[in-house]
Amino acid sequence: MKRNRIFLISAMTLMLFALLFTACLNNDSVSEEDVVKNFLHEFFSINSLDRYEKLMELTITSDSSPKTTGGVSELPMEIQQAYEDYYLPFENYASDSCIAEMKASRLPIKYDALFAEYAAKVEVHKIKIVPVNENSYDFEVLLKADQNLEEIQSPVRGKVTTRDVDGETLVDSISIFN
Repeated sequence: MKRNRIFLISAMTLMLFALLFTACLNNDSVSEEDVVKNFLHEFFSINSLDRYEKLMELTITSDSSPKTTGGVSELPMEIQQAYEDYYLPFENYASDSCIAEMKASRLPIKYDALFAEYAAKVEVHKIKIVPVNENSYDFEVLLKADQNLEEIQSPVRGKVTTRDVDGETLVDSISIFN
């Protein structure tokens, strides 16, 4: 009886270790290409999660005149927070330096603004990425709009680079060619 009990405990322990080990192997393992595609999908998902509408609504209703001459850092706190909130979805896919560069270049705000101007509903139709080297990808994103607008430049072509940050692959830069 004691022998059966030891055997049962050993078998259960081995099964538990096997289950934990396989769970660790499958633990959110996202490929570098998936990170790039997810980033591009979020980037080109126009007004994703109403991020642009929320930003504009707060900007319009607030006194957005700067306290002194200069940049965004001098805007009222609620508008600064609205800009921070706009970029929150990118934290899962992009490095801090990439997000800072996107903010400085007004990306993707300028795309959101363009499509909002025409009241166009635009969605990502297809994303194609081609590895250039170890941490760089050329991309082509096809956008699909509910209107036939010449202003919509589809496909959009560019390049992204990636890097590892604390063991996680993140997009580190984006350049758009057209």
